[in-house]
Amino acid sequence: MLFITYCVLLIALILYNGFFNLFVDDQISKKQYALMMAGKILAIPVFMLVYDKMYGGFDNFDAGKFYHDVLLISDRCKKDLNLCIRFVFGFQNETPGSYDYEYAFRNTLNWTNG
Repeated sequence: MLFITYCVLLIALILYNGFFNLFVDDQISKKQYALMMAGKILAIPVFMLVYDKMYGGFDNFDAGKFYHDVLLISDRCKKDLNLCIRFVFGFQNETPGSYDYEYAFRNTLNWTNG
């Protein structure tokens, strides 16, 4: 439900004011931008459906591994704001045995060897 609300709001903003005039162009109308955004939004469930039906899910592929890593790191960042700030600015310590490594990187699948 949140996904649908977000998509409708995004397309409405593009149609109404060109998403705060970011999508204003002489060659492409706001309606065309909205259609391109709708196509991009519809690609997400199609991507998930194709990987689920044809390959048995996307967990064993790059997209699934990165998604797994993002979930682990974001869950840890919710508990530790300092860790989150270090990640955002690139000051994390990836050395084995360090706090960041033990609580965030050790269980990732693709972070250090991607």
